[in-house]
Amino acid sequence: MPSRWLLLYNCQAQGLGHCLNLMCDEVEVEQFDATGVARAREQIAESLPGYDRVLVAPQLLDDHALGLDWAALGDRVRRLPTLYFSGYHPDTCYIDAGDRPLRGPAGEYHSLVAYSSFLAGHSEDQAVARFNEQTFSRLHYFLQWDASWKRMIATFSRNGLDLAPLRTKWSRGGPFMYTVNHPRIECLRDLGRLVLEREGHKARYLDSLPADNLANGAVLPVFPPIATRLGSSGSRMYKRPGQYRYLSLEQYVAESFDRYRSASAHAIRPDFAPMLERASQATLEAA
Repeated sequence: MPSRWLLLYNCQAQGLGHCLNLMCDEVEVEQFDATGVARAREQIAESLPGYDRVLVAPQLLDDHALGLDWAALGDRVRRLPTLYFSGYHPDTCYIDAGDRPLRGPAGEYHSLVAYSSFLAGHSEDQAVARFNEQTFSRLHYFLQWDASWKRMIATFSRNGLDLAPLRTKWSRGGPFMYTVNHPRIECLRDLGRLVLEREGHKARYLDSLPADNLANGAVLPVFPPIATRLGSSGSRMYKRPGQYRYLSLEQYVAESFDRYRSASAHAIRPDFAPMLERASQATLEAA
């Protein structure tokens, strides 16, 4: 009888859960993303004792508001970090309107250059013109590839998972991330294999992949000055979340500015405040 696993994760839950089920007959995984955890909290609390292994993203494990009794599970609980990589998309930031994420043309993903331009009173054309090599250099975007890899490898290493050998594999060809936190399904399969090995199981079936559900979300561009340094082709096109439609950088900036003007109040999340300050300073230096 398969070992019963519960995966409480972020937006990567569906892809990773399906990969685990597909690769190994010895486990049976049920998964919830963060929204699902909040909605099914009582159901999850009741069923927790029945699982042989509970894999939990750190942000959920540390969320005391969920009221889940992790201590009662002892060593059946395993911390499992989520994949977050900004090397391709260092311009990403998050903005809140009150206590809710502010959604723009790319969903919850906003551009630091566009937002700092809006706050500086730039026109849309001026904002678009700032998406260039000089701006990216001032904002240290070209340093993010190595820095992001080091952070990600260190985070997973602390949890018994070695991503270092995957760096070359994932970096071949096109970008392995759609956004900073939406990896391609191949990456989730590789992570799933490492998880299985950590828990004493073997990934036996590697010839097929489940549907890549995150491909239906937003896809952020890898701007040409960044892509050139990574040996790949660049783009200035954004894919809309939930649609098979693209919009140009000009359209993206125009719609973002409309959203910022129409929102009653908005502010960048505290984690990104230093980046916004740097972007604002870069605006002054370029003036």
